Amino acid sequence: MKLVLVEWLDSNAVNGWHPKQQFQNDGISKCQSVGILMKETPKEIALVLNLSGELWSDAIYIPKSCITRMRQLEVKEK
Repeated sequence: MKLVLVEWLDSNAVNGWHPKQQFQNDGISKCQSVGILMKETPKEIALVLNLSGELWSDAIYIPKSCITRMRQLEVKEK
């Protein structure tokens, strides 16, 4: 089991009427996700946040083309 920190880029949307300046300052969202790496293919990774026996919950699939950095986190046992 690998616990990882993933830095990735996502699209961003602005709804409603706003001054022109806001649209020039907004852009791509820089995201960070931490989870258990459950799947990795040439095109994507899957992170899962919760495990209980054979049950998993709260998964996110991130295209590898959006990932800017991924590193494994060290888990220290008490």
